[in-house]
Amino acid sequence: MPPGVKRKRRESGSDDEVVQTSDGGEMTTGYITKIKLTDFMCHHEFTWKPKEINFLIGENGSGKSSILQGMVLGLLGKSKVTSRFSKLGDFVRKDCQKSVIEISLCNEGKDAWDPKTYGNTIIVQRTIYASKANKLLLQNWKGETVFQEEKKARDELSRILHKFDIFIDNPLVILQQEVAKSLLNDLKPEKMFMFIMKATMLEEIRSWYKA
Repeated sequence: MPPGVKRKRRESGSDDEVVQTSDGGEMTTGYITKIKLTDFMCHHEFTWKPKEINFLIGENGSGKSSILQGMVLGLLGKSKVTSRFSKLGDFVRKDCQKSVIEISLCNEGKDAWDPKTYGNTIIVQRTIYASKANKLLLQNWKGETVFQEEKKARDELSRILHKFDIFIDNPLVILQQEVAKSLLNDLKPEKMFMFIMKATMLEEIRSWYKA
């Protein structure tokens, strides 16, 4: 287990395990423990280890939204969801050939995904190229590659995200700026209905029944 992290039982008496950091904070399964962006949008080299509650502040154009988009795309979000660019290659920093997004997920507790393979951390590394096919890797807590073939890695990550209840396209999980502006400027009942259907996942359930 990485230094500064230890297991702790909840005081409520439940059997659920959480991860306690060196500063006393707690992380549940699926919690993002680290984000690293390389040549992504306006960021050349950026590393961040989120805490339990986080506020990103800075001047306009300083890259706050870029961090959010990195999380979205790193966890299999589609480029159109960001309302920024129509293709992934456009997210590569100007005059660079590729961007690398690396996201570490806590893999502790009863909901851990294949802990014998991944250990207590699942590392997702997505490389976005400006002019060729992108690459997705899944690594264990030691940084050893578990999946590197694109389709197998994508399928595995989809299962992991579903297990961890991470729904990156849900507007209640991540509310993109353009969606928020649209809701404020156009509060038509039909639009609000579709927003609620997607946010509560009723739209997804309805599509399952239709299939």
